[in-house]
Amino acid sequence: MQVYETRFKTELKSLASYFIVNNLNVISQELDTRIADAAPFLLTGNRGKEYLKVVREGEKVMSQGERSFKFYPHVKVEGETTIVAVDETAITVGEKESRKVEGFQLYNGKRKGVKLRSVDLVFPLRLSLLEEIADLRSDTPSQFLMRAVSEVAQHLKIDYVVADAGFLNLKVIKEMPVKTVVGGKTNLKGFKELSNVSLTEKKCEVNDRVYVAYRVLKYNDLYYYEVIYVKEKPRHFIFVTNFNGDPYKLAELYRLRWQSEEGFKVRKARIRYVRKLTNKIFLYLYYTVLDSVWNLVNYLLFNFKSTKRKPLSFDSFVRLL
Repeated sequence: MQVYETRFKTELKSLASYFIVNNLNVISQELDTRIADAAPFLLTGNRGKEYLKVVREGEKVMSQGERSFKFYPHVKVEGETTIVAVDETAITVGEKESRKVEGFQLYNGKRKGVKLRSVDLVFPLRLSLLEEIADLRSDTPSQFLMRAVSEVAQHLKIDYVVADAGFLNLKVIKEMPVKTVVGGKTNLKGFKELSNVSLTEKKCEVNDRVYVAYRVLKYNDLYYYEVIYVKEKPRHFIFVTNFNGDPYKLAELYRLRWQSEEGFKVRKARIRYVRKLTNKIFLYLYYTVLDSVWNLVNYLLFNFKSTKRKPLSFDSFVRLL
């Protein structure tokens, strides 16, 4: 039994190392691949020579001024419904550090920093496809949605795209090349008309007996939905879509968007106390690689799907490296 476990761990480590090296090349071809060995030290908060090794590599990469990091050439998912989420997150710095930053268009807030926009595969597994440092001077979230999804769709079959209300643009949704679900806003034209539509009740036959009440309205070639359902607890959603779908399935699709939020949480948890912005961005990308490899290994070895509990925890995976 011990021999089997040792052999399995060796194979797991070998597979993980292979994917890590390939994904690190996405960040930069010039990276020293031995920085993957620093992952366990960073996880435990070690700020010794291993941390300095990663910081030096990060400074080298960020000095090149790269803004887009495309992981999708390494993705192959066959025979599955593929759902992609588009979202953005903030990486912040303190007031003193913001004065030193060059080459980044900082956004204003209580704490200044940059916006990172992402396209993530969220089903059947969570996997980063594209990360981009937002250019707030020229590219709106909805423009990023169209451009990034159109590009990724050339490399990966996409069945559905989900995004929150920050990416809402009716013209862009109409032009999207794939089925798209975007969180709605009640002040949009069309939602006043939607509120006049009577609620329709529907019982969905699943294990926990879901009850759905919904309204739907076709308005200017788009579909407006208000969906309320009772599962573990009552939930309320408002969507705009470019296709006519089942309200329960739309709500389940939109819930998968939270997989990208979970990815942000994993990637940012280790960089909270890093002060320098360039180091934060690089370490965020570094943990994006580890997060993607972690999910990919769980998917390939354990047939893990996004809605299940992972057999291998992130901490255990990183310590294995």
